[in-house]
Amino acid sequence: HFDRLDAVQVPLSALDARLDRHPALADLIAEGTRIQARSIFLQGLLATPSTVNLGQHPDVVGFHAACVEAGVSPIEGALSAVRACTWVSEVVIGVTSGQELREITRAWHSPATEATNFTASHDLALIDPRNWA
Repeated sequence: HFDRLDAVQVPLSALDARLDRHPALADLIAEGTRIQARSIFLQGLLATPSTVNLGQHPDVVGFHAACVEAGVSPIEGALSAVRACTWVSEVVIGVTSGQELREITRAWHSPATEATNFTASHDLALIDPRNWA
């Protein structure tokens, strides 16, 4: 009944590029599997500046500073980083209000941003929410 995977969800954000260019993705795409990016706002840390401990992590602060430098909102910056990954078929997001959904939709349809100052984090304590305690 199941000869291939229809879709696979992978974590991906401006700070989490662990799976970018992973050879397994090419194999899945060749088999017709849709690759869905999730966690693109890193549990909300990338959506808006925050005073919580992880919101003060140097990599998160650097992301927000790069957005300011590029003249884009954090949501536009986060979406831009994901849209740059051509292997992504779909994006899965969670929203908490209609206003938030409108803002994300507007940002998604805005012209692509070339905010190239985003640097992926290698700190698993940050980029893997399973490590958040």
